[in-house]
Amino acid sequence: MPLRVDDVMQLLSTLSREQNLRVTVTQSARGGLMAGAGAFIGGIVGGPVGIAAGAAAGGAIGAATAKSFKPLHEVILALPATQKQDLANLVTSIISGFEPQDAIALIAFVQGSAALQGQILSSMQEYLTSKAGYQINYEK
Repeated sequence: MPLRVDDVMQLLSTLSREQNLRVTVTQSARGGLMAGAGAFIGGIVGGPVGIAAGAAAGGAIGAATAKSFKPLHEVILALPATQKQDLANLVTSIISGFEPQDAIALIAFVQGSAALQGQILSSMQEYLTSKAGYQINYEK
C-alpha cells in the first residue's frame, strides 16, 4: 500500500517539532514602511541629507524588526496540496522498499534511524528553501 500524503505530513511535522525547526517569515512591507517614514522625518528635519540619513536609519530599523519565526510543523501542515504531494514523493523515494501501514509505523521506522532522519530533514529543508522560498532555522 503506498504512503498516504497525510501520513508523510505527520512524519515531517513530528520530525520538525522534535528538532525545534522554525521558519523565518519576513515582513517586507513593514520594513519598507519604516524606511519611508524615516526618509520623510529625515527630510523634514535635515533636508536632502536628512532624507538619505532617515531612509538609511528607517531601513535598518525595519530590517532588524521585519523577521518573525513560525514553527515549521505548522507551516508543513498548512502547505498547498501540490507541495504536500511533492514532499510525500520525496520522502517515498528516500524510504523506498518500506511500506508502513500507517503514520505511527512510518514515524517509528524513521525515528529508529538517525541517518534516515537526517536525509529526510535535509531533503525537506532543500525543497522548502528552493521550491517554497522558506528560510529554516534550527533553534536550540
